Amino acid sequence: MSLSSQLRDPGRPVRRFFLEFEDKKELRKCLVELQSSKPLQQPIYQASEVFVHSVIGTTIDYLIRYVGFNNSLDFENITALKRLHKWQEQPTVFVKLLSIFKIGKKRLDGRLATSEEAIYSATALSVLEAYYRSGELPEEFNKIISIENNAEKNFCEKEVTNCFDRYLCRLGGDQYISNVKSVIELFLNELSNPKSEIYNCRFVIHNQTLGNAVLVGGADIDCVIERNNKFILTDIKTSIKPLRLMSLRQLISYALLYDEKKDNFSFTEIGFYHSYSGSFRSLVLTEVIKNTFPRLNSIDDIRSRFIEKIKNFDYYDEIINNSIKRTRIRKPVKVGDTVTFCFIDSESDNHTVEIVDTDSKLKNGVINEKELLAQVLLGVSIGGNTNIEIKGLGIRTIKVLKIKSGKPSVKKKKTNNVSDREISEVAQKNNEKREKTSEFEFIDQLISLMKVIPKTKQS
Repeated sequence: MSLSSQLRDPGRPVRRFFLEFEDKKELRKCLVELQSSKPLQQPIYQASEVFVHSVIGTTIDYLIRYVGFNNSLDFENITALKRLHKWQEQPTVFVKLLSIFKIGKKRLDGRLATSEEAIYSATALSVLEAYYRSGELPEEFNKIISIENNAEKNFCEKEVTNCFDRYLCRLGGDQYISNVKSVIELFLNELSNPKSEIYNCRFVIHNQTLGNAVLVGGADIDCVIERNNKFILTDIKTSIKPLRLMSLRQLISYALLYDEKKDNFSFTEIGFYHSYSGSFRSLVLTEVIKNTFPRLNSIDDIRSRFIEKIKNFDYYDEIINNSIKRTRIRKPVKVGDTVTFCFIDSESDNHTVEIVDTDSKLKNGVINEKELLAQVLLGVSIGGNTNIEIKGLGIRTIKVLKIKSGKPSVKKKKTNNVSDREISEVAQKNNEKREKTSEFEFIDQLISLMKVIPKTKQS
């Protein structure tokens, strides 16, 4: 279980620490200060498939760090490489992954980050990183190739390149490259603009695993940036949406997991670089900690309590002592419920649907119980997992995060006696639905990509 997973689960020690000690009002004030100071620009094209946004984000992340370290990367320590050695005993898989890694390394050789070649290679690294987190490669790479000798190995490497080219076309081809290029150009312009918030900054550390990461199942920081002789633990955000509390809790958790004896860097501030606006916002760590955890004495005290809570958490006792309570609370999804879920390989993005026994209204996030997505979710409890198959992504696992109970619709006779209050309530609901249009477009697209597969569930 990763740090982000622990932050989402109220039963896990990291989330429990925040629930017990944080001042949510003060945390929100910090979040406001760390939001982008400029409007977030919209992507220059609309991706044809939902997974493309994640690929764009990871690719931008790699290229920003590449620029920050004078057009170079420490390839031996990047996340994309971490799972590669585990497959050496399976030649077919290993050669595929190694070939993708070679594509990623080949063109990130000092050339400009805005070049098509550099974007091409950074995209290959994003494929490997997605594989590291989910264990799945895009469907273009699923062709089985048996590796028996060097000749077949060379053929496989060429075939992987052809597969990657087809994958890049599915991402959007030239439009995809142009979108990534525009974000990197913005970053380069901000670096050289004396009036920008990231002007003359220096990248000190990037993509490093924290010494205490094992306590939470994994914790890799994006980078540490030096600005005006101040060192800032920085998270690079590639979302076009405003920051959520989850993002700030995660950054604070990195700061609390930090151990000066285990980690070969230091920092005094925490911050976010907003890649779709060029804004770089930071706050002094001691002030954030003091305001967020007012009942605790100092940052050293908070760190020690944080680590102690993680180390001493007894998962077995927790399950035994709360089994009956959990059984009562975790009622399964039924028709009429509103369900919030996420993909376990992308837990920062939540999606919400209402399951009904009337007609689907996909643009409003309402789906009929007979839709495949509804069939997959029905019967799953909070915290439970279920599998779906999505065109182009293979089988992915959904986790149910929240269930808001509702009732199936009851057909009523039509009446013209509608009060002003009822009209006002309908108008308000319609406004709320309009604000969520982009989210419901995702649901509409997801349903269109789903295939019929045997349903598996874990409550």
